[in-house]
Amino acid sequence: MCNIVCNGHNDNPVCGSDSVTYDTPCHVREASCLKQQKIDIRHVGRCQDKTKKDNGVKAKPDLNAMFKPGEGEEFVDSPAPCPDNYQHFCEHGKCEMRHNMATCRCESSYGGPQCDQLLDFNVLYVVPSGQKLHYVLIASIIGAVQIAIIVAVVMCFTRRCNKTKRGRRQKQHLGHFASGTSSRMM
Repeated sequence: MCNIVCNGHNDNPVCGSDSVTYDTPCHVREASCLKQQKIDIRHVGRCQDKTKKDNGVKAKPDLNAMFKPGEGEEFVDSPAPCPDNYQHFCEHGKCEMRHNMATCRCESSYGGPQCDQLLDFNVLYVVPSGQKLHYVLIASIIGAVQIAIIVAVVMCFTRRCNKTKRGRRQKQHLGHFASGTSSRMM
């Protein structure tokens, strides 16, 4: 569960390590938590357009130019293999056509839109930043204290109930003496 609230932050676009432009650094932390992957801020400002071929960035071919109207309808509902010109689109994964768009099904431990990012995290425990680690530790300690209090209260009630039952039993036994024995006790 991600309890990151990004309301009230001024828009200051940043480019994430997943090549997505986020409105604020807070939104990067939120996306990192929601996607359960480490996303860092690559630089301040918007990310470069992926369709440009400068800086060695791969470009997605125009799918509308590849398919004629009426063709490719079978790709809408179920994934299908990509055409040959997408052969090297996914670095560490399998290219599939979904909704007439090339998508990558990444191998384990790889992520990103083109499976080009090595993921170095544990799926069960992701802390987006070192600053959040102390919040996780504090929450763990508070949880442990709450459990200890609940256990102590339950133990206290169970022991008290046993004592009151014993007291009632002793009083019941005192009342069951024969009339002759009660006079002897005096």
